[in-house]
Amino acid sequence: MRRNSHFSLALALMAGVATTMSFALPTDAAHAVQKKKKKKKEAEAPKYDLTDAFRTVFGTAQAALEGDDMAAAAGALQSLEATAKTNDEKYLAGQMYLNLAVKAKNLTYQRKGLELSLASGKTPQEDLGLYNSTLGQMSLVNDSNYEAARKYFTAAAAANHQSNVMYYQFAETMFGLAINNSGGTSINAANTPLAQEGLDYLQKALEMPDVKNRLDRKALHKRGANIAVAIDSPSAGSWVKKYVNADRGADSWHLALSQLRLKAKYSNQDNLDLMRLMRRTKSMRTSADYAEYADNAGAQRLPGEVSTVLAEGTSAGLVDSSDQYFSAVLSTSRGAVSQDRASLGSSERAAKSASHGRIALATGDAYLGYGQLDKAIAMYELAMTKGDIDRDRALTRLGIALADKGDYAAAREKFTMVSGVRKPLADLWLLWVDQNDSTATAQAEPAPAG
Repeated sequence: MRRNSHFSLALALMAGVATTMSFALPTDAAHAVQKKKKKKKEAEAPKYDLTDAFRTVFGTAQAALEGDDMAAAAGALQSLEATAKTNDEKYLAGQMYLNLAVKAKNLTYQRKGLELSLASGKTPQEDLGLYNSTLGQMSLVNDSNYEAARKYFTAAAAANHQSNVMYYQFAETMFGLAINNSGGTSINAANTPLAQEGLDYLQKALEMPDVKNRLDRKALHKRGANIAVAIDSPSAGSWVKKYVNADRGADSWHLALSQLRLKAKYSNQDNLDLMRLMRRTKSMRTSADYAEYADNAGAQRLPGEVSTVLAEGTSAGLVDSSDQYFSAVLSTSRGAVSQDRASLGSSERAAKSASHGRIALATGDAYLGYGQLDKAIAMYELAMTKGDIDRDRALTRLGIALADKGDYAAAREKFTMVSGVRKPLADLWLLWVDQNDSTATAQAEPAPAG
């Protein structure tokens, strides 16, 4: 009976925002507005409908803003805001607050200016995206107000404002909504559509150019993979592969193999090749992982491999050889190694004379476990020639032996031929081959600019 480790899938789904990038400075929008205003020709300045009372207070506020007393300037703008009655006046009051925000480097004034300007209905079309995006960022980062952030980001997107930063923040807004609405620690089925929408925005963020390197792409791929797996998204497999490609570490491989393990519900022999990949990617984390590997391989069927794997687990501090289960398995496997090795010659001869490939496949497995790769490859090839075997299993293991030998081109060819339930596993083996094949990696990397 297989002892199932289930590869712990605890996900750090924080209710807050993942700090995976440097956000825009609080006054970015205000500076951008002023730059745009300076570029406009005097003749293009709009005509405003202003009352005499507003004009008087506006002059006072403008004079105060030109001074160095920020408190006095703020007071003057409060009077200006109170005097503003028409939409034009409210818009100009908002613009004055943006001027004050730049000079005082004050986020509160920036928010006031943006809100007044938008509420007036007079904000130029070309500024709507920037204003709404900035308010969305402030609602998300400073307030954790996901509903408000969603409203602003939606308006920014509707105004055709496109930015990888905005799409990332839009994604985090949807994740935050989904988590909060689900109770704050996970995402339930009712809120899965919100999280899926967030994944779509996160994908947009990753697809856009990032010339200023403001996004930690590895962290974003990890975030997307964790969310996708947590909600059992149809795109989970794709997100996990992207994470493995971006990260190439034990954490990403652990998530990828865990996700496949739970979805595929493999038999022991299929799962053994998954565990073999877990071993090679150093993503085995618990004693249960080692127990599962040993059960899949079989202490008597593949004693050499089981002994070696459990020795590795002991060295890693994850296997306690005095534990009743491990003690028994180690005793069985170590006791069977000598006889098993001695029988390999006769097994090889029997495989060559047999009318089927089953003996050759089993003999290849034994050689693979002992690291005798050339013999393993020969036996797997013989098994496929004779037939009457699980062809996809033989292809997978032939690919493993070739990859272990460093013949990545041949291994890639075999893994590509795998079909059926093993295809997703073979695809992950292909990723591992690509990561270890320095030639393929060099060809995939773009040439340096200039």
